[in-house]
Amino acid sequence: MTRELSIANIWNDLLSIGAPMLTGMCVTLILWIVYIVLRAKGILVPKRKKKLQKQQAIRDGHVLTARRVSVYYKNERQYSYRARFAYEAAGRTYSRGVVSRMEPPETLKMYYTDDPAKAFSDYDLGPSRWQILGFILPACIGALVTRLLQ
Repeated sequence: MTRELSIANIWNDLLSIGAPMLTGMCVTLILWIVYIVLRAKGILVPKRKKKLQKQQAIRDGHVLTARRVSVYYKNERQYSYRARFAYEAAGRTYSRGVVSRMEPPETLKMYYTDDPAKAFSDYDLGPSRWQILGFILPACIGALVTRLLQ
């Protein structure tokens, strides 16, 4: 026996799971949307620390010019260009990957504070160790809301 797939049937199924569960799901969904919007606007991205590191590198004279070695386009949603840059510091050659929305330039300024192997540029996105919390925390809060309403 198959049921007809309609909005009325879906709505009835959602209401049958109970108000606490529905509320918890809505809270989770709303928190995920808020997190995604805040990340997209750059509010949750740690830009200040990077800016301070860049100022320190400029003060110390740790500015390098890197040349693009390779670039390729990867069809993704936001960051589609992947490029590899090579630069020299203290007699050694280093290589650094850059991910960008647009095609990176032929040369790029790289900055480092202590170690030239850990140089960064304005194109770097910077990994965030806390990024996973943006997806786990809303689910935990939604589950907590569901549990408290039962």
